[in-house]
Amino acid sequence: MQPTWKDAGCELLQNVTNVQLAEYLIGMSTLIPMPQDYWPDDGVKWSVNVMEHRASKRHQGEHAFQVLLAESKPAYTADGSDSTFAVELSTKQMRTGIEREYGKGKTLEQMFDNTYVQPTSALSQAALGMTRTMMTGIQKVKNKIRKRNQGKIERSETQNTDECAAVASAMASMLCEAEGIEFAGTPVAPRHYNAVFGRTDEAMQVEAMDNEVMKCFDMGTWEIVDTADIPPECSVIGTCFSFKVKCDSKGKLLECRARANANGTQQKPGSYCETFAPTSKFSVIRTICAIAAQENLTLYQFDVKGAFLLAPCKEPVYLNLPGRYKLPPGKALKCKKLLYGLKQSAFGWHEMISGWLLEHGFEDLDTDGVTFKKETTKQDGTVSKILLTIHVDDAIVATNDDEYCQKFIDELGTSFELSASSKLTWFLKCKVEQDLVKDTVRMSQEKYCNDVL
Repeated sequence: MQPTWKDAGCELLQNVTNVQLAEYLIGMSTLIPMPQDYWPDDGVKWSVNVMEHRASKRHQGEHAFQVLLAESKPAYTADGSDSTFAVELSTKQMRTGIEREYGKGKTLEQMFDNTYVQPTSALSQAALGMTRTMMTGIQKVKNKIRKRNQGKIERSETQNTDECAAVASAMASMLCEAEGIEFAGTPVAPRHYNAVFGRTDEAMQVEAMDNEVMKCFDMGTWEIVDTADIPPECSVIGTCFSFKVKCDSKGKLLECRARANANGTQQKPGSYCETFAPTSKFSVIRTICAIAAQENLTLYQFDVKGAFLLAPCKEPVYLNLPGRYKLPPGKALKCKKLLYGLKQSAFGWHEMISGWLLEHGFEDLDTDGVTFKKETTKQDGTVSKILLTIHVDDAIVATNDDEYCQKFIDELGTSFELSASSKLTWFLKCKVEQDLVKDTVRMSQEKYCNDVL
């Protein structure tokens, strides 16, 4: 396990080395009050920031801390102007100053971490004690200090964001469960097939996998064939399941989902054709919302169920399923339609849906096949209009004629299985609120920001 500067937080001051102490103080970027008698001529009490440190036999304790005199009480000025000063303190001066300010017998976390709260339950204590184990694989925090003009200092910190987010989410959910507090973040989904078993929601996750496999058979996505019939230039590739928990705009759990994915990394170059497929940009989504507000258009949304499973698979692809769904020896699955994970799946679905729209009178506005318009003039001379943008299998529709829009959705539903269309409220982790009376559309990513934080 690779150590990090935060490991020193649970240690007593007298038990940490000079290097551990310096790295922890730099990492916390905290203000440390120092005794006023350190700089008696200034007549103020300084609080310092530790910037750098080095071994030094000239200083007591054989280590030197370079600190920034950041704040003073009362405010200190030199020669009538505000200035920033950097000085060096010895190990003895730094440790003595800390003990005089915070007292003895405390850990560094209790002294300097303002967010530290003493856990009150056994599970909370266990979760906090698991920090080192759960941090396995996380890169060591790199503190970079760069001097800027006029003595200003900037410190940047880098970590493996994905792994840190997983650790934070897991620990937060455990602590909230122990303390009886509602967890506002997104519930943690299984990372792979084997992670499903032993969970409290195991039955729900297994049901989601069962439904996914049956859906693929019902939709004719694949068929069972004998491995003896597979051409010698083709190989059987593996599959896996990905999992997702769907929540509403308030973070409430709605359902568990599982998706069968082909291992596209096992596909050989030359066994597939085009792979690129454009998607709607966020700037396009904002533009359509702005047009809707300006022209008093109603915003709707819908998504196509199992989108990638609808496009035909033009190349020979053979695969097998994992775990309890694995076929017996001598059998394999042949893809009749595209499957998530295949390199050509995105292109195949985009080609299918954009082709359908063009065949039904829509005009491609951006030549990418993601933003379309259709207009029809009625007998009374009024024009019914639809603006449509597609992001993979999700779509936003803006219209001035609800009946005309519903007719289009019904027609689309005869070729594709759609979720129930509704007024636009939630799209790509963005909350959308439309007021047709005031002609306004408000977009907010508050929940997404809260989940990230």
